[in-house]
Amino acid sequence: MQPINVIKHNLPGAILSVCKAGNRIHHYCSGYADIKTKESLSDKPIFPIGKITRFFTAAIILKRLEEGVVDLDAPLAVLSHQHRLDGGRLKLLVDLYPYLKPLTLRELLNHTSGLPSYDETMAYQKMFMAKPNKVWQAEGYLDLITGSSVRYRLGYELPVRGIFSDSATNYIIAGFVLEAASGRKSSQQMRELFDLMDLKSTYYSSYGVLDKKLLPRLAHGYLPISHPYAVAFNHLPVQTYNENRELQAYDVTRAYNFNGLGGAAGLSTTTDLIRWLRALLEGRVLKSSFKQMFEVVPVDPKAGAREDQDYYGLGIYKTRLQRWGDIIWSAGNSFGYGVLVAHVMERNITFALAVNVSRKLIHFHEPTLVAEVFQEILK
Repeated sequence: MQPINVIKHNLPGAILSVCKAGNRIHHYCSGYADIKTKESLSDKPIFPIGKITRFFTAAIILKRLEEGVVDLDAPLAVLSHQHRLDGGRLKLLVDLYPYLKPLTLRELLNHTSGLPSYDETMAYQKMFMAKPNKVWQAEGYLDLITGSSVRYRLGYELPVRGIFSDSATNYIIAGFVLEAASGRKSSQQMRELFDLMDLKSTYYSSYGVLDKKLLPRLAHGYLPISHPYAVAFNHLPVQTYNENRELQAYDVTRAYNFNGLGGAAGLSTTTDLIRWLRALLEGRVLKSSFKQMFEVVPVDPKAGAREDQDYYGLGIYKTRLQRWGDIIWSAGNSFGYGVLVAHVMERNITFALAVNVSRKLIHFHEPTLVAEVFQEILK
């Protein structure tokens, strides 16, 4: 295999890591981790992993299920009465926002709760533009989707309970259920899981605030000046990369916090993500609850049986391709970064892709870069 052509795809840097057999991981790196210093990208830097964080949150909750600590199908009204090891915070949230009462952990984890996504509101977008490094509390997220005057971005379809709809709100609430049931912060339980699985380069940012000690290890992330959220960073100097004056971007590496808590505040390397996904699929993370993670709902209920189809389990996607069988995957996009980790079940191939610019959304169905990578891997 060849490294990704960063000139062709207008990327500052990219890393593709592939594990085909024997758990040996091969890395294909190209471009820069820092375009200002010309530091080459390697397999060492960490990347914000965005929604891939949900994968870890769901696994921790399922481990608590195996311990008899939580119930996936009890309403939050019941769970908030049963579990008060958080000092009663979950109970307070459920009482303040009564639309949470009938929802279950399973519905939160598989995105069938019907809760709107806070980051699709006009209010959130306005607040982020004004202060991208704001530290949010749970009440702040829920206030954004509460009341009759809430306005959402043009084109956003409000979720319906019982039908899949990706919502950043779901995993915030799931994280608070976890803390109420266990009496320990989500960040502490994340660290315990990372230690247990020997993921030495995987981290969780409490309240979305990056630990400054990690900055030297973080690949620089770039946001094009044409990006819809670029106005939030227009106080930063403009940088040009690939010696192309049309490729201008802001270095947003330290310029914002990772909003979304247990749904978006993780960081990792492509190596750790591959090791994590393989460990999970080999049954080394979950035992009795393993099958529950893969009890899936259709992403598009209208898709025909003969079509390629996407499903969502608890924190993870499963795509069924007519040609290649089942693909287990997760992807996360943060400002300046895009990361994908996937496993081809029939071929026992795991790969992870990370780029350090928000020029295109990275996910399994991305039609240019990811499609090209997937075809190359399966040759």
